[in-house]
This record gives sequence, C-alpha cells and structure tokens, in this order.
Amino acid sequence: MSQKKRQIRKKYRKKSNNFSITTILFLGIAIYLSVHTIGYLTKEKVRIFEVEAAEKYSSSPTYTGVISREETIYTTENAGYINYYIREGKKASVGNTVYTLDQTGQFANMLADTLGDIQSLSKENLKKIKEDMIRFSSSFDPMYFKEIYDEKNNLSVSLIDSLNMTALENLGHTVDTSSFQKISTDKSGLIVYRSDNYEGIQPEEVTLKTFDKKNYSSTVYQAGELREANSFAYKLVKDDTWTITFPLSEEDMLSYNDKTKLSIYLKDIDVTTTGNFSTFKASDGTTMGKIELIKYGSSYCESRFVDFTITEKDVYGIKVPKTSVVSKSFYTIPKEYITKGGNNNKQGVNKEVIDSNGNTTIVFVPVSIFETTDTEYYIDSSEIQSGDVLIRADSQDKYQISVSAPLDGVYNANKGYSIFRRVEILAETKDKEYYIVSPSTKYGIEPYDHIVLNSEFVVENQSLY
Repeated sequence: MSQKKRQIRKKYRKKSNNFSITTILFLGIAIYLSVHTIGYLTKEKVRIFEVEAAEKYSSSPTYTGVISREETIYTTENAGYINYYIREGKKASVGNTVYTLDQTGQFANMLADTLGDIQSLSKENLKKIKEDMIRFSSSFDPMYFKEIYDEKNNLSVSLIDSLNMTALENLGHTVDTSSFQKISTDKSGLIVYRSDNYEGIQPEEVTLKTFDKKNYSSTVYQAGELREANSFAYKLVKDDTWTITFPLSEEDMLSYNDKTKLSIYLKDIDVTTTGNFSTFKASDGTTMGKIELIKYGSSYCESRFVDFTITEKDVYGIKVPKTSVVSKSFYTIPKEYITKGGNNNKQGVNKEVIDSNGNTTIVFVPVSIFETTDTEYYIDSSEIQSGDVLIRADSQDKYQISVSAPLDGVYNANKGYSIFRRVEILAETKDKEYYIVSPSTKYGIEPYDHIVLNSEFVVENQSLY
C-alpha cells in the first residue's frame, strides 16, 4: 500500500512540473506578443504620399546681386611670356598644366606663325563669344556707357585667347617645351584669367555702394603677354558653390523674411535653381538677402554681378510635403571620370587599388548618378569613399575624391522599399507645409509616384510593406 502511494505521489509531482514549464512558456510568449503589439501600435507608422500632377503657381521682380565664392589668385614665380593651356571657365584637375612661361619669346613666335594658318575659330570658341555678347546686351545699363569699352576689351581678349588656344591645339605635341617653365595647379577648380577689386568679398561686406559700378573695376588678362615676376597668372575658383547678396525692400521683407529657401531664375543661362536664404543688416543699415547655391557657379565664374528673378510667385511644379524631403551627401567628380564597364556595361569609375604589397590595380566600380552640373556628376556607391583615387579612362590623369555636396530628395516607395530620388526645390506653399519641386529633374520623381511622407523614420533601401 505504501508503495502504491509513493507511485501516486511521483506521478503527481511529474504532472506538476509539466504544468509549471508549460505555464511559463505560454506566459513568455504572451509577454513577447504583448510587447511587440504595443510597440507596433505606438511606433510611428511609415506613411505614403501620392504625388499629384504639376500645377502652376504665381511671380516677382528682377534683382542684381553681388557674387561671393571661394577664389584664389596665383601669381607668376618668374618673368616671361605667358601662354595658357586651359580655356577660361574650364575645370582643371590637380596636376594639370595651366600655363607656360617663356623667357625667350621663342614659343610666342611659334604661336604667331601658327596663328597665320588659322582660317576660322572652332564652334566652341564662337559659342563662348556669342554667349558673352548676349549676356552683356541683356544687362547693359546706358547710365554706365564706359561698360561698352570694357566689354569691347573683354571680347578682344576672348578672341585672342581663342586664337591662341586653337594655335596650341594645332601645334599639338610637336613642340619641345623642355626649355619653358610649365606651371601646374595644385588644386582642382575652375580657371579664370581675370581679376577685380571685389575678390574675396564676403556677403557681410556688401553695402549699397558695392552695387555702384563706378566703384568697380576689373582687368582681363590675355595669353602672349610679358608678365613680371609675382604678377597675376590666373585665378582658381574652387567649385560650383557661390553666394548671391542683394538689397531687399520693405515689401521684399514681408514676402521673404520668414523663408529659408528661395528659388531664382538665372536668365543668362536659362535655368531655375534653389538655395538657402537668409537676411542680415549691412554695415550701412541696408537689409540684405543672401542666397547660397551649390550649382551653376561655374557659369558665372568670370562675373561679379548677376541678374536674377525670384520665382516665388510664378512656379510650375510638383507639390511634395516638407516632411518628405531629406538631404543626403554625395561625392562630386569631374564628368570625364565617368566611364562604362563591367558585365552589363554600366556607368562607373576606374578606381586605383593598392594592396598590402604595394601592387597597384585598376578596378571598375559601378556608381549611381543623382545629379549633373556643367562639369561634375554627383555619385553614390558603397565601394567609393573619400580619399579614393580615380583614373580617367584612356589617360593617366588622376582625381582624388574629397569633395562631397548635399542634395535634396525624397524616398520613392513604388517598389516597396525606399529609394532616394533627387528633387529640386523651386519654392514653398503659402501655408509652408509643402515644397514645389521641379517636374523635370533628372533622376527625380514623377506625378503619381508614391513617396514616403515621414522621411525622418526611414533609411534608404528600407522595406516599407
């Protein structure tokens, strides 16, 4: 009898242990589900916004602004006849030859002989001269008749420089330049062969007197001239980044004082772009507006003044919520470093790779292009980082990646995961809830696309559904 009782107790204890483990297991599952359910219910949901068709909005006056940018003057180390190797306004990479100094004048004589054989200018040179004439005629002020003589001098210099560049191309590599001093640039940037008395001017230094053209002077330098030591050689403009400073009226202040971005139309080059906007009091008490731009500076690297229109009241574009817009940094590289390769003949770059043994190889890396300017591409790739050295196709030219620039964009949700798409902000709505963006941005969005409404809770390539 006692043995039977012990068996009963033993069985009872076993059932008790099973019950206890099962209870704990189900309790753990319940807690897990509860936590995740609460987390799901309280978590900010990824919301989607459907882009509508473009609409037309309304416009504003024309302004003249003073241009500020990062620019450096380079001077000659020795005396000699100067001859340029890069056309004004073009971008030079590190190590490119900008000019030569010829102390004997022999090279100048050879150029002069070659000039006699030139029958016509290239289409590119003719186009540049035509653009200079159109730009001058559109901004000419009859109150300053002296500008006609200045422009005549500018055109003469442009013509002579174009002829010299054509002569240099005709000479090609047949000239032994070992007896000449070849000067290369130690930085990349836009080459300019003119200077003025406003170099290095900062927005905060601009006053109403700055806009009086009686106070402004500029000098255009040409190839073939005899330069003294330590005289002007060339100016290097760092990149497309530039700032426009202009006076604001009381009416302007009412319209734009609370805005952080403004869209402007640049008539000279027929483009609309957007920059960060702010206001400040100049030293003479004038209220000034300041627009900071990251594009199209190369088109104005030879200019100090720019005419533009604020397109706030006349905008045709796509409306997107401000909460959809994010800023992302991209590397900028010269256009000539993009090539095609790989198994699918994709766009990419040739990257120099050095292994632990010091051996160098060239690797093709596909990249995504998100923006393009006159001289550069904005690229992105997980295999590219700052400090990498790119090799130009069919050349030994190198470019070290160092410059990054932000682009505005939204996350496209059409495929079920977030994909960054570029947007160009033209203006903002009166209720300040939406941006109006360009309907024709390359690599951008289109009407009826689905985009992420609350982009701050999303990262690129995140699954959305």
